[in-house]
Amino acid sequence: MSRSSKKKTEDSALTEAQEVLDVARQIQSQNVTIDDLGQPILSKGVAKDRRISIEDPDMRHGREARRREDSLRRASRFDGYKRHVLRDLESAVVRCVGLTSEDRSRGKITTFYVT
Repeated sequence: MSRSSKKKTEDSALTEAQEVLDVARQIQSQNVTIDDLGQPILSKGVAKDRRISIEDPDMRHGREARRREDSLRRASRFDGYKRHVLRDLESAVVRCVGLTSEDRSRGKITTFYVT
């Protein structure tokens, strides 16, 4: 292996290691605080744009809203994405599907998959 190839490989490994460390630091900063005694403790509440997955930076926590008739049932929690489906009411044909991270509102769908 030539010196330039070895240097590129080392640089690539350092870049990858730095990216992994950045993710770990982000998760730590969103989930751990230091108490009055200087001890690390889990943070209370939820950080804005909290990252919940090491592999998927866009995955978020979500809740399925309760319907009025199911008021005794608790809202179910899940991790992932919202799926938005546009369906023709007369023919029942699905025209397009959009995905958003769970913390985004319906008005901010940016990617649609047209059928």
